[in-house]
Amino acid sequence: MVIAWIYNNVSDSIKNSILFVNNASDAWKILEKRFQVVNGSRKYKLCRDLFNLKQNGVSLLEYYTAMSIIWSELEDMNALPVITTLTDEIRVLMKTLDVRKQEAKLFQFLNGLDDEYGAHRSQLLMMDPFPSVEMACSVIQQEETQRETLKMTVGQSSEIAVMYSKGGNHGNSNGSGSSERCIECGGRGHSKDNYWTIIGYPKWHNTYRKNFTSKIGNVSGRWQSGRSNNRRMENSTSV
Repeated sequence: MVIAWIYNNVSDSIKNSILFVNNASDAWKILEKRFQVVNGSRKYKLCRDLFNLKQNGVSLLEYYTAMSIIWSELEDMNALPVITTLTDEIRVLMKTLDVRKQEAKLFQFLNGLDDEYGAHRSQLLMMDPFPSVEMACSVIQQEETQRETLKMTVGQSSEIAVMYSKGGNHGNSNGSGSSERCIECGGRGHSKDNYWTIIGYPKWHNTYRKNFTSKIGNVSGRWQSGRSNNRRMENSTSV
């Protein structure tokens, strides 16, 4: 039964190499020796791919997903041995190893981001302690969404400007000229689609900087709260 399962789950070329092995244990040992050597090359390729992985204009979701796949495979290859006796020293060691691993992921993620997120990268690296890579991705993703919304608004405004420059009606129904009025704030000179409070402030504006700092603080608060809950669960489990 086991040997049949092995035959059915390997390619034809691999199957031919163990075709005359009648014992499942021997067949498994042959395959283990054969592919154990390849693991070193596979690890090297994954590490190289991870180092060379850059955003290069793709969406943040695509970039983060590609990086997560590599991380997952590397973690499977670098699995730690099972610990049967859990002491306080081992808990501290495991926690330290996890912090180092999370820091490495954060640096790899930030390193591959496009240069347009350089300011956000600097802000995240100044946080103490460092945020998790999930938190950093959340902050950058919010910025990406805001930029996409702003680009759409700017594009629509440009189309309207072109239409008016080509002889569109500048006035109201009675033909007299009038300034555009925002239905959101009541001010003149802009429309609701160009109202910064709705679409987001430009990067040079002080309000944008305050909002960004507040955004990081909110995400950091949720992250710290999650870590505190995890610690309480670990402590209750250990008791």
